Amino acid sequence: MEYKSKILIVDDDQTMKNSLLEWFESENHQARAAASGEEAMEMMTDESFNIVITDLRMPGIDGLELLRYVRREHRDTEVIIMTAYGSVPTAVNAMKEGAYDYVVKPFAPEEID
Repeated sequence: MEYKSKILIVDDDQTMKNSLLEWFESENHQARAAASGEEAMEMMTDESFNIVITDLRMPGIDGLELLRYVRREHRDTEVIIMTAYGSVPTAVNAMKEGAYDYVVKPFAPEEID
């Protein structure tokens, strides 16, 4: 089976993570999940992803730190930041750091497909 893309979903919210996994898999994407920025970085040492969709606020390594890591170490991977705490300055900062997009929770998965 050929997938549209390989996506890594990073969120400490189990419900959000599972919902996105199910939706992307139903849309013929290969999706994996990590519960933290640290776990995502570990996964990315062994696997490559087309897209990383990460929550902004997480314990430990947050979404912006993960974005910086991906931009530095995996330049061909796009990063989408998602957050329930959206603000214009945060969105602008994420885009300046190299995020492909910034979405505010809750959102329809179609918004980032």
